[in-house]
Amino acid sequence: EKPPRPARIALGASGRRLSFERRIRIWLYAFGAPSLILCWTLLWQHSVAVANQALVLLVFAAAWAFAVSLLTEQIVRPLQTLANVVAALREDDYSFRARGARRNDAVGDLALEVNALASMLQGQRAGALEAMALVERVMSSMPSPVLAFDPEGRLRLLNAAGERAFGLRGRDAVGRSAAQLKLAALLAMEDGGVASSGLAARWMVKRSIFRMRGVPQTLLVLSDVSAALREGERTAWERLIRVLGHEINNS
Repeated sequence: EKPPRPARIALGASGRRLSFERRIRIWLYAFGAPSLILCWTLLWQHSVAVANQALVLLVFAAAWAFAVSLLTEQIVRPLQTLANVVAALREDDYSFRARGARRNDAVGDLALEVNALASMLQGQRAGALEAMALVERVMSSMPSPVLAFDPEGRLRLLNAAGERAFGLRGRDAVGRSAAQLKLAALLAMEDGGVASSGLAARWMVKRSIFRMRGVPQTLLVLSDVSAALREGERTAWERLIRVLGHEINNS
């Protein structure tokens, strides 16, 4: 079964106004014209009746037209099949293959190469889906919030830890801008900066760039440094208290 044809891609202006099929038909008809003239000449030389000449020429022309139709079909059909397979590949459908492909044949070699390309793309797509599933599973199990923004500042990726940290819902948040999500300050923060969320949570921001479908994305991975900061503050207070106690005792 042939897949539905998607919209054709414009290839630009061409000096040839006739389609490939029409050019093939014209050339085949042109090759048959000398035979038709030769047949009429032989009939005329043998003084065949005009009615019989017309009948013979009509039968000959009909037979040649039928042969041209068969030859054109044999030439065009494999190309249409290959065009349908390539169109299916363009639509990310890798299940179609060209049948009857064989080596040592121009169209057969082309069909085999297209089938090999379809198999390769199908394998790559399966690998990409498996890798994406693994990435999503790893991200969902990470305790650190992970967010990704596109060049327009719209949220494109958010894991479960990020939802909990900033009180967001993935389905509603993805696709919205950082300003709408009140994350503009987080997105503008430099690598190694410290951001806060809630009353006590503090996060160290690590920035990196990756590409999704060729578009650069800003990836933010947040590390919880609240405990470390609280420990540092506690140590600083203890030192300050010791200094103050020492100064009071000396006075």
